[in-house]
Amino acid sequence: MGVDMRSNLTHRRNMIGSTRGARHGRRGAALVELAIVMPILCLLTLGLMEYGWVFMKVSQINQAARHGVRIAVRPNSTTEEINSAVASLMTQAGIKAADYTLTYGTNIEGNNGIIDPPVGDPIKLRISVNYDKLTLTGTGLVPLPSTLQGYGAMAKEGPLED
Repeated sequence: MGVDMRSNLTHRRNMIGSTRGARHGRRGAALVELAIVMPILCLLTLGLMEYGWVFMKVSQINQAARHGVRIAVRPNSTTEEINSAVASLMTQAGIKAADYTLTYGTNIEGNNGIIDPPVGDPIKLRISVNYDKLTLTGTGLVPLPSTLQGYGAMAKEGPLED
């Protein structure tokens, strides 16, 4: 009725060896899962960075448009003052003058170039930038707008004429 210690020891060694093999297989599965998930996480991270960049550039372009229209609505403002004001903020945003289109005026599209309407009439200013010139990552892996636009509109200031 004795217990054979050798067979018991052999049985224990076999159990430990099979556990090590199972652990090794789990590590391999984790590596495969990482290889599958990592590109998705990288793409997601790059997409978030690019969209954050888009929102920042839209904000900067809108700020330049609002500043330009604030200059345009002043009495006796000139087109040179408007262009200079917009160019100053666009340069601070890292956008060169050759990379954007500036239009202003009193019509619905704001592109007729009139900046001297009667007091109280609106002046509109629009800045358009091709996003190809601004992209952060340049990957093209996420859908992005082709054009970013900033817009501003204000009423012409000055003394009311009786």
